[in-house]
Amino acid sequence: MDVSGLNVAMFGDTPRVMGDGNWRLGWFVDASASEEQADKLRALFSGQLGGPPEIFAQMMGENLGVEVAPSSTRTMDAAIGCGSGTSRR
Repeated sequence: MDVSGLNVAMFGDTPRVMGDGNWRLGWFVDASASEEQADKLRALFSGQLGGPPEIFAQMMGENLGVEVAPSSTRTMDAAIGCGSGTSRR
């Protein structure tokens, strides 16, 4: 299923030592997604389909749920400093 061009945002509240688990996680799914696309994105980001999101699922103590909301993105030119150098993105 094609979900390109859709946005998902994950938000969370974690303990100071993230490895302790008991994370509180939730998601926003792009309102322009069809019901089928939204279901697939929910499954993916909740860890049900394996991969890296499954690690988050193992650390989760509380699922805050999924909200559908309008979404947009924009690209910004940012300078990132690291040590004595700065790179542009």
